[in-house]
Amino acid sequence: MVSFPASEAAPKQPDAATEAPAALLPHSIPREQAYGLCATLLIGDWLAACAAIFAGLTLRDYQRMGWALPSGALFDLQSSPMLWSLAGGTLFIWLMVMFKTYEVLNLYRMQLWSKNLVRSVVIWCVVVWAYIGLFQITGYTPRFGVAYCVVTLIGFVTFWRLTSFIFLIQPSVKEAASSRVIVVGWNDKVAHLRKAMRRDLSQLGEIIGCVPMPGGYFASKPPAELAVLGDYSSIPRLVSECNASSIILSDVTCSALEIQQLILFCQREMLGFQMVPEYFPALNSGLQEIGRAHV
Repeated sequence: MVSFPASEAAPKQPDAATEAPAALLPHSIPREQAYGLCATLLIGDWLAACAAIFAGLTLRDYQRMGWALPSGALFDLQSSPMLWSLAGGTLFIWLMVMFKTYEVLNLYRMQLWSKNLVRSVVIWCVVVWAYIGLFQITGYTPRFGVAYCVVTLIGFVTFWRLTSFIFLIQPSVKEAASSRVIVVGWNDKVAHLRKAMRRDLSQLGEIIGCVPMPGGYFASKPPAELAVLGDYSSIPRLVSECNASSIILSDVTCSALEIQQLILFCQREMLGFQMVPEYFPALNSGLQEIGRAHV
């Protein structure tokens, strides 16, 4: 039985025979990169929305009377396509934020993003038309311009998102956005889980390595490309060095006391904890990030 230390000040060092060589240890990737990606998508959506609204209003004006804006129109709130686009783009992004579109959990969930896009555009139309009616805005005929903006808004933002998704699915980018998982033990169920996680693009969890069970054994041999990071007692050190955010226990053949100590360690360090038999139902029900499933 291994007792984890109360803090990482003096963790038990693994034996030299079982410690992974430094070259095999996965390098630490700060999770802040995932939040940076979310911020980039938010800014890109805002720019695309502003450009779309400007294009929609300009197209409406061109269709109605040609390109002939009066002097000073760019600074007149009731007739300026530029100011309308900035205000309208900001409103659209606020609605997308309210629907939690830019959370790390939803970074790769394109189906959810599509639903949020439709809901935000519908609410955006209602708010803009209500504003136009309430303040009796007649300049630049924005009431009809809104209909043009709906088409351009959906088109511009969708094009931007599809383009950015090509970048997001690059392995190095997805690795930076994923929570880093250490597996205790290894068996066929974990091997199947690893394949399922890699198959599902929206699953933001990456198994970076494994350690043997408390007794120092594996139920089956881990794949050659997966690092055996050290022995069971080295988990506190490995969590810190690899910037891990979650631990998966492959089976429950170890004692109840060992499991309890591992759970307490995860609680103390604010790590996610899952056991493989419990993980698959969570995966199927839409749990997209192991790191969020804290004990």
